[in-house]
Amino acid sequence: MLSSIINTNRGLPKRIIQYVLDSVPVNRIEDLLIDGEVAPGIVENCIDEILYSLDMILTLEDGVLEKKVRKEFEKLQENIRSIVVSVS
Repeated sequence: MLSSIINTNRGLPKRIIQYVLDSVPVNRIEDLLIDGEVAPGIVENCIDEILYSLDMILTLEDGVLEKKVRKEFEKLQENIRSIVVSVS
């Protein structure tokens, strides 16, 4: 679901978005790079867009998202943010 939202909004390749989502948690962005297949900038853009989308979704009122879904998104957001921090 999340990969479709990001793909629709930003036009990033859905398979790369899904690859990043399926790969977390990882400790470094280098762990997400697909051996020469995708430029690091595309992976970084996917990470940025995933975080942006999660931020928007999680700002919805509590009643809109089921608690289980909210927890999953919050955990995903935490894992993705740790990748961004490792780059800084």
